[in-house]
Amino acid sequence: MVNWEHRQMLVQSVAEWNTWRNQHWDITPDLSHAPLTQANLRDANLSEADLRHADLSRADLNRAILTRASLSEADLRHARLHEANLSGANLNGAIL
Repeated sequence: MVNWEHRQMLVQSVAEWNTWRNQHWDITPDLSHAPLTQANLRDANLSEADLRHADLSRADLNRAILTRASLSEADLRHARLHEANLSGANLNGAIL
């Protein structure tokens, strides 16, 4: 289940989130089942994050780094993904 501290940090400031990710590269962010509807996640480093079953509908994921992220069963309806990096991401069962 979602680590609420991770979710709060991410939605509060993508810049601070990215700094934290660079400093704690060994931690896998747990955002599974996270409610992130309409969240501004532009430029967020979400590489290798657990986003299974997350609600990312209408989220701004433009230029987000989602390499090797687990997005299985995630709701990505109407999400903005312009220039997002999804290489190696698991999109099994994702709602696109």
